[in-house]
Amino acid sequence: MIGRLLSVILLLLAGTVYADSAEYEAKAKHLYQFAKHVQWPKIKALKLCIVGASPFGKALNQALQGHSVGGRRLQIKRLTPTQSVTACHLLFISQRLSPQQVKKILQAAPPHTLTVGEQSDFIRLGGIINFIIKNNKVRYEVNRSQAQKQGLKLGYRLVKHASHRY
Repeated sequence: MIGRLLSVILLLLAGTVYADSAEYEAKAKHLYQFAKHVQWPKIKALKLCIVGASPFGKALNQALQGHSVGGRRLQIKRLTPTQSVTACHLLFISQRLSPQQVKKILQAAPPHTLTVGEQSDFIRLGGIINFIIKNNKVRYEVNRSQAQKQGLKLGYRLVKHASHRY
């Protein structure tokens, strides 16, 4: 009886890990597509920074490592919430951070930084792209006015495929 219960619990936990893994594989691929559909200033390398505990595991490296965007090399940096984000171009903010931390990070982001999050109030806090789960699929919403304030031009396809546009 205990052995069977333990087996069921392990199966449920494995399913959760798989679901998270598939979710973050999809999000990593979306990040690459976002980078491709933004008009970036003239820079040699495009730095993607992950702020907070990274939920991606190996998915991010598999989806992005060695790729380039518009002839620019993609670099991945992992940062703690207290580290400077001034050298980042594409900034992913983990959902594990508090709204106060998110707001502080967004305010510290320099011009021409594409901010991406996964919190329900990310857009309201001043983020540009927010991941949402809709019908068990990874989707996103876009804040075009915040992108303009950051000096970024979002491509038509990026905006067109967004679930919500603000």
